[in-house]
Amino acid sequence: MPPAGDARAAWLPPASVKVLALGDAARRRDEAYDNALKPSIPAKTAPLKGSERKALRAELRKQFAPALDAADALDALIPSQKAAAVTRGRLGNTRSEVVLVDGAAALVSQEPASASRLRNPPRSWVPSPLAIRRCPHLLRQVAIHAPVRKNVQRGADLYAGGVVGFGDAEGAAWPSELFGAPVARGELCAIVTEGGWAPFAVGRFAKSDADLVEDGAGGACVEVLLRAGDALWPTTADDAPGDAPPES
Repeated sequence: MPPAGDARAAWLPPASVKVLALGDAARRRDEAYDNALKPSIPAKTAPLKGSERKALRAELRKQFAPALDAADALDALIPSQKAAAVTRGRLGNTRSEVVLVDGAAALVSQEPASASRLRNPPRSWVPSPLAIRRCPHLLRQVAIHAPVRKNVQRGADLYAGGVVGFGDAEGAAWPSELFGAPVARGELCAIVTEGGWAPFAVGRFAKSDADLVEDGAGGACVEVLLRAGDALWPTTADDAPGDAPPES
């Protein structure tokens, strides 16, 4: 695995990593979110109609372009087949929605902090760790040292010192060197253990490049939203992934 940067480069062809990075850059912008999510299975759910499922798939394809351009990649996240049960419900008393596939949480919606001032606020979909394992190329991957994983799974956010390659990232551009490209506040990323491909947590960068350079390595660099073992993680799910990522 590379000493630093996007951990997808450890198992994806260089050309694919470049295309995905260009897509990340095209939609990169600072945006504040209330990241104090309290994951929980909705008390009530309702099935998505065919038109609603189609609209959701189009929304996801646009948000994560070009990662979901291929039909099989999109099916891995939200199946088009009617045989798969796709339902949704509210996350507690919040405006956030949870989308479940065959009873397992796949997506959680979030609105930016500015949403209260907008009539039709945009929403962003956060894939669950279990869902993103079906299409692990979806988000930039941040590799962390194995001992740090336990703290993250217990509820801690991620600090730069826990990221593989932190000690080698130097100069004014150290955040871009450490994470493989510039970062924006609110940008989604997946967290993997060093040497692995399967995300066990999903979060948002807490600061932009400029903020990280100005503030130094202190404070969380990624605010973790969803993680393996939380309330949305199915009790029957296996946290031990296969040796290789699925093809999508």
